[in-house]
Amino acid sequence: VLDIGAGAGHLGGAMRKAGIPEVWALEPSPYLLQHAARRYPGLKCVQGVIEDSGLPSGQFDGAGACFVFHEIPPRYATQALQELHRLLRPGAKLVIAEPSATQLQGSMTSLWRRFGWRGWYFRALAGRVYEPFLAAWQKTNHAQWLADNGFDLVGDEDHMPWRLLVARRR
Repeated sequence: VLDIGAGAGHLGGAMRKAGIPEVWALEPSPYLLQHAARRYPGLKCVQGVIEDSGLPSGQFDGAGACFVFHEIPPRYATQALQELHRLLRPGAKLVIAEPSATQLQGSMTSLWRRFGWRGWYFRALAGRVYEPFLAAWQKTNHAQWLADNGFDLVGDEDHMPWRLLVARRR
C-alpha cells in the first residue's frame, strides 16, 4: 500500500499497525521523510511527488492520501490521480481524506447548532489559514474527476471537519 504525501509517516505507521505488511511512504520533503523513517522503521520511504513518482506500474494494492490533494494545483492533482491509476492494480482501493466543505458553508449559528464548539472552531480556523487551492478542490465534482481518470467512487462521507472519498481503480 502507498502512503501519498507521507509527511512524518503517521498514516503509513497506522497502516503497518493495522497489519498491512508492506507500506511505502512517498514524500517530497527529505526532512519529513527522515523523520518518518526513524519513527516508523518498517516503512519503505521514497522521496518524490505523486505527480511523477518514478515507482513501477501496477505495484500497489491500495493507496491513501491524507490532506494532500487540496494542496496541489488542480492540473497537477489530475496528473497525480493519473499517476495513481498507473501505480495501482485493477480493483485497488484509493482512500482520500480532505477538508470538508461543511466548515466553510452556512452561518456560525448553523454550525454551532449542528456541531457545537467544533463548528465554530473549524470555521474560524479555515478562515485564517491560507489554502490557495482549497476553493478549486471544493468546487471539483469528485465523482466525475475520479471517473474521468479510471476510478469508481464507492464512498463519500462528510465527517466535518474532514471528508472521506473511497474509490476503486478500474
